[in-house]
Amino acid sequence: MKSDNYYGLGNVAEIKDIKWKYNHIKGLRHKKVLDIGCGDGRYLKLSKNWYGIDNDDRSKVLNDKRNFKSGDILTIPYDDDFFYGIILSHVIEHVPREKTMDAIKEMKRVLKPGGKIFLYAPNPSSPFWYNAVDHVNPVNLACVAGLFQLNDFNIIKQGHSLFRILPNFAEKIVFTLFPYLPSEFYIVVESKKKFSINSVL
Repeated sequence: MKSDNYYGLGNVAEIKDIKWKYNHIKGLRHKKVLDIGCGDGRYLKLSKNWYGIDNDDRSKVLNDKRNFKSGDILTIPYDDDFFYGIILSHVIEHVPREKTMDAIKEMKRVLKPGGKIFLYAPNPSSPFWYNAVDHVNPVNLACVAGLFQLNDFNIIKQGHSLFRILPNFAEKIVFTLFPYLPSEFYIVVESKKKFSINSVL
């Protein structure tokens, strides 16, 4: 998985990050999945069935031969019920706080019933990860989980990660004792299937 280091990470860190997240998402590798804020198209390289949107001009150049469209999380340029999954990696913190609910509703619009969202975001308690000028929405895991539940999503998996260097149980202990360590949180949610009277007859 070669990268042009678009996000400023070293190659080893980048590859480890991609592999860790891909393990969450790989069950949908043969289905339509949208990467919102796809940047250099790192996830689009992993499956020909995956799509990407971004409002960055460089993204358009890097992804000109892939399933890419210009767009953002508030105006996703696809039809209703189009995707089986959505990847949202370090995007929600760039969405204005007052637009967070609108963003979730827009994702739900293009997601099929039973589709999944894989969200990753920096820990807002960390001064190391939250000093970027474009980080305007310091949401934490509890806040994001609550917003998804208000929009009829079921929580499948959630937690924190510490650079993928510790086992999950160890990271939970470390994060509890030292909440200000550089870290990100993740949550996987599933859109509730639409109820039909025919399904119970």
